[in-house]
Amino acid sequence: MEERDALEVLQREHALQREVHARAQSSSGRGDGLILFGVGQEQIMAGLARLEKACQRSVWSVNPACAYDPEDPSLVLNERSRGRDVDVRLVTSTRAARFHPLLSSIEPEARVGPAVLKLLIIDRGTVVVEGPGTASGDSTAWVITDRSLLAEAAALWPVLWKASRPLLAPGQKPPLGQRQLEVARLMCLGHTDASIARAMNLSARSVARDIARIMTLTSSRSRPEAVLAILGRGRHART
Repeated sequence: MEERDALEVLQREHALQREVHARAQSSSGRGDGLILFGVGQEQIMAGLARLEKACQRSVWSVNPACAYDPEDPSLVLNERSRGRDVDVRLVTSTRAARFHPLLSSIEPEARVGPAVLKLLIIDRGTVVVEGPGTASGDSTAWVITDRSLLAEAAALWPVLWKASRPLLAPGQKPPLGQRQLEVARLMCLGHTDASIARAMNLSARSVARDIARIMTLTSSRSRPEAVLAILGRGRHART
């Protein structure tokens, strides 16, 4: 990816972001080419769950601040979509990839590129974009209805995809398997080794091996340090 290509993509993303924010701030929730999709994570996730059920062909996502949350319902939604042979794609930022050690295991097909705008394109026709936060700090999401904005969002995706690179090199396998990802999730939720073994019907030795693998992946010297690294709050996140 050439620097000028990345710069062009960033400029287009910022322009779309500015336009969406300007329209959202002047809108009462409907009108001016936008419809309010949700305020706060609970509303937004409920809306995404409805979209997932209706989705038939593709879910293309740009998420520059992709972070791990062991209770994130979008992980389940993505798995449901893949189970229905929906084309699920993700482009994230270099920083997000650096501080999310599980990302290449959860989303091995993800790509890394000049992502700054949080954007979701469903079946190439429905576009949900992040808007300005509320005065109380809640996030907002909006559905684009304006034809020119829809066209720009649709045209932006292939350019951004081309300007990005695969998170994993060709032939490289995800560092963690599904069982190890579940162990990591339970670790982050505060489970002990013994409770993980009971919950997953594993031996204590198997759990210990999986945790050792997770600690190696996160360059952690202890179990608590590994949890902090997974959550993006480890010592490497401060460098």
